[in-house]
Amino acid sequence: MNIGGIVLAAGHSSRFGDGHKLLASVGGVPLLRRAIAALDGSSEISDIVVVLPPEGDALAAVAGVGRWRTITNRAAADGMATSLRCGLEALGESVDGALIALADMPLLTAGLVTSLTAEFRLSEGRAIVFPQDASGRQGHPVIWPSMLFGELNHLSGDHGGKSILMANRGLWRPVATDTLDAFIDVDTIDDLRAAETYLL
Repeated sequence: MNIGGIVLAAGHSSRFGDGHKLLASVGGVPLLRRAIAALDGSSEISDIVVVLPPEGDALAAVAGVGRWRTITNRAAADGMATSLRCGLEALGESVDGALIALADMPLLTAGLVTSLTAEFRLSEGRAIVFPQDASGRQGHPVIWPSMLFGELNHLSGDHGGKSILMANRGLWRPVATDTLDAFIDVDTIDDLRAAETYLL
């Protein structure tokens, strides 16, 4: 089974203050590179696409070179949905599913990615797989089966796949987790400092 990965890194970082949040480091590693490393560290992800904004040279430099590739979303200002479309187009039709990861989640691990892909394989590529804690809170990343790519491609603005997720409850295959790696993201300087404490 062929599972591709998309790292969404084309956001504005408008709440972070000076500089781009994905260039900021947690534990000595820039946020963007942490997200890429989590996908790269799982052999279950066959192809990794990192979606960057226009004028994303600094982000591309941080992403570095590896078995991933960076692409530019020229319409990034129109919202997250455009980055989803760019990523899915770059993966092409050969994948059975796409793991969508947010680049601002500093605790994301290859172990979580592999747990999600294992569940997706058990579903024979026909489930929506996501991490979930004991309270029922849904986290990230999410693996989408290829049969839903068409619906994802019709999203617009800053809407992710939440509406499609809620309309397809019968396809849910949550993976239980009791750690914070699926839930902590960074929007502000305070979030960045908090993330540092989780790594101590």
